[in-house]
Amino acid sequence: MDFFNELISRVVSFSVESYGCNANDVYNFFEENKLFQLSILTSSRSLYEDAKKSKTEKIKVSLDNYFSRAHLNPVPFGTFTSIGVLKWSDKRILTKSETLLLKVDFDNLLISEKLAATMSRDWKKFVYYTNPSIHFLSKSKISFYKFEKKTIGDIETKYVEIDYDENIKWLVERFENGAQIVEVVRDLEKDGFEKTEIHAFLLDSIEAGLVINEMIFYPYRNLSEVEGVYSKLVNNNLHSIKTTKDFDNFSQSYSKEQDALLLKQESSNKYSHSITAFEKDIGQLEVALQEKILKFINFTVTYNKKYTPINTSLLKFGNKFYHSYKDVFIPLSKVFNPYSGLQYSSTNLENDIRLHQDILSKMLVSNKDKVFLSKTVTNNAQVDMSNLPSTFSVVFELLTCKKTKKKITYFKYMGGTSAINLLSRFDQVSDRICVDIADYEKEIFKEQLIAEVNIISKPRATNVVASRQYYDYNIPLNTIYNKDSNPIFLSDIFIRFNGIRFILVSEKYKKEIIPRITSSVNTTLSESNVYKFLADLQSQQREIHSVNFNFNYYENMFLPFVPRIYLEDDILLYPAQILLSDDNFDFQGFKEYLLSRLEEYSFSKQISFIEDKGDITINTENEDHLHILFKKIKKVSPIYVCECLYESFIPEVHNKLNHYPHEIIASIKNTSFKADRSDFKIVKEDVTVGHKAPILSDWLYFDLYCNPYAENDLVNVIYHTIVVENSISQFFFVRYDHPDTHLRIRFKTESTPVIEDIFSKINNLKQENIIRNYHVLPYEQEMYRFGGEKLMGVTEHIFSLDSKHTVLTVLNNELKQNDIYMFSILKIEYYLRFFDFTIEEMISFCEKNIEAFSSRFNLDSKLRKSLNKIYTEIRRDIDDLKPNDFLEGIEIETEIKNTLRNSELIKDNYVMDLIHMSLNRVFNEKQRLNEFKSYYLAKSYFNQVKFTQKAIKKQTLFRG
Repeated sequence: MDFFNELISRVVSFSVESYGCNANDVYNFFEENKLFQLSILTSSRSLYEDAKKSKTEKIKVSLDNYFSRAHLNPVPFGTFTSIGVLKWSDKRILTKSETLLLKVDFDNLLISEKLAATMSRDWKKFVYYTNPSIHFLSKSKISFYKFEKKTIGDIETKYVEIDYDENIKWLVERFENGAQIVEVVRDLEKDGFEKTEIHAFLLDSIEAGLVINEMIFYPYRNLSEVEGVYSKLVNNNLHSIKTTKDFDNFSQSYSKEQDALLLKQESSNKYSHSITAFEKDIGQLEVALQEKILKFINFTVTYNKKYTPINTSLLKFGNKFYHSYKDVFIPLSKVFNPYSGLQYSSTNLENDIRLHQDILSKMLVSNKDKVFLSKTVTNNAQVDMSNLPSTFSVVFELLTCKKTKKKITYFKYMGGTSAINLLSRFDQVSDRICVDIADYEKEIFKEQLIAEVNIISKPRATNVVASRQYYDYNIPLNTIYNKDSNPIFLSDIFIRFNGIRFILVSEKYKKEIIPRITSSVNTTLSESNVYKFLADLQSQQREIHSVNFNFNYYENMFLPFVPRIYLEDDILLYPAQILLSDDNFDFQGFKEYLLSRLEEYSFSKQISFIEDKGDITINTENEDHLHILFKKIKKVSPIYVCECLYESFIPEVHNKLNHYPHEIIASIKNTSFKADRSDFKIVKEDVTVGHKAPILSDWLYFDLYCNPYAENDLVNVIYHTIVVENSISQFFFVRYDHPDTHLRIRFKTESTPVIEDIFSKINNLKQENIIRNYHVLPYEQEMYRFGGEKLMGVTEHIFSLDSKHTVLTVLNNELKQNDIYMFSILKIEYYLRFFDFTIEEMISFCEKNIEAFSSRFNLDSKLRKSLNKIYTEIRRDIDDLKPNDFLEGIEIETEIKNTLRNSELIKDNYVMDLIHMSLNRVFNEKQRLNEFKSYYLAKSYFNQVKFTQKAIKKQTLFRG
């Protein structure tokens, strides 16, 4: 692991000392503190006006909430928090600036609504682009997504299919690189068209969604000027605020501008500006702190590496994908076609989380006010980091214990699909590190294309996205683009699932695409299935989440008290928690119950819990605050509440005698990361190839549904009573478990009596309850996967030989598991030898497959030891076992090699597919896991063969 040189800090605007002094009279604090007034003004104008009118009873609860947030919650929010830069150094300097730097932009929802109003009048002045989602269904039909702004501010998406003619072709090409409507009208008038006819055509095209507006669908923070929308604050952009006069001038300007901008506003939008506060001074952090960060990373990976809900969703979707489209590159637009495509369900990360048993055991036996988890990590010195993202973030706070004066690092978060996620919106101070992160990732993925995925679903969300593109390519889902931005359109993107991972590729660039969301916007809120899928695809095989110590997320967890959780005595992981439950209390009864619980565990007087809009901290000595908790416990019971750490600790960020809660974001380089390499050719589905009718073709295809333990017996019965008795020239079978366990069996015959006999015997299997059910289906030959009609034909011959060999050598005999592994090793050897692999190439081939599988099946020391034990047990028996090589000397050897050589397929991939199908037949359960194990064992065998060959060669030379 390594660290990017800069860190980003998020610091609250008001100190913990201010909280202690003013918590009992928040209204007086509002009246006296100019910064707090400004913070309220820019976040809630109505609350500000009511406070100015002294409506104390009406505003008390809301003002208290803002007061608490402004003092204790460093998550960015207007002027309540300021953003700064730190650098790694040999010392610690964490001083809060006395000068506030405000960056002012327009609120994007305001811009969006102003544009909508302007477009109805001056639509010809705007620049439009061709809709980026256009996809050709055929030569005469296209589909695309129409994007339309709802009155509530969201962008509504509708799927459209229309005929593609010369007029649409002209329109698509004319607006491909952007064009102003007035220029297009002028050009068409020169060609002899009437103005009214032109206007009608272009307005229809805009209404249909074929072209989109440059400003409404601009993918980054929109800093462009809009006619009729003016702001001096925005034009000046950066404002230095220090004196009382500065605050007064800014507040007055803000109020006047907001009144003017929101005048006669038709919607309910209450926002005019987007304001972010920045620190002017650059702080420093000592490099020695990196050791603690690495310990936290080590701990997180050790105990949460198996919690991969996003990858679970991707694999489930992959299973659906494979059984819908087979192993082939499919246009992404087809996969997510709302009429006939697939639905992707993104994951709620709070579902199905489990606390590791080691950690839980520590909690259960602890009877102190703190628990240490360090001993749970000491035995895991070598932690595999290769499955973490290439870059990611760690968030922490630096504290000093009031009692012992010991410095503590409180770790809050680790994760992200890239370190750029949390930083890009603060480009005023983070632009340099964002460039560094993007450059580092581009070097790692130099064989692939990293593409930013751009979509606008909620105009206000654009306030918190980056102001520019950081990677070299982008995927515009519903946004505008230009040639220099290197757009990759949906129509150019193809996708394949190889049983382990999805491969996303560009047909134009002939490279794999690595999708990137460069903001921290919640992608699960989008209506776009494509967007949610691409967002989750960032985590494919590279997923990590912090251990969640909030006990509210765990079912049936009822510890009355959870002590403060430490990794080591100077590494804090979570505050103490107590469990509260409702016993039909009235308010007075609840108050007495709560205070007794706090006293019992010497708990802090300020406590925090989660509300709909985030964490809230209340003072238990404040009656109004207690009513908030009382209402909460009436809705949710039991509930864990947390201590307020600032009663026991002082934040390290300071200014004179004041100390400020904060979060520091460290960006990590994962030096153990290796980009997945995928050798591929984009073999697409051939829609011109007809499917074979189930009865009339020379292939008869059945799905036979049965339980896994019956599969081997069933194949034996079918082989001996159908294939042998009817002298069927070719047959093969494959095992499947989706949607239920079943065998797919194919027979090649043109004989009507044989077909009748097959139907009769298959039906008898159902009558005798050997199978549960069967389906007769058309045989869709996977010509796209196996290189076209000619190569498909010889491949089917291989499938048939392999199936017969498997029946006679494996399924006919009651073999032990180790014997089956020996057969699987030999199967791999037969295929590799048949396709002229050298012994070194055989070893390399196995290593490549082991690496591909290891992201799905963790090849840890325990599994490695188990596989080595298996190989030790079978190594001396493999050569004695060897049955006849079913591929040796077959008639089609020359034909299949020549056909493969002349196809577009990559030899390794083709052989990999043949072996995959072969091992699927060998094992009647856990086929993928056993395929993985077989490659490991085969590699061990080939290494043994290589060593033996060298030894024989040396002996021969010595004798000579």
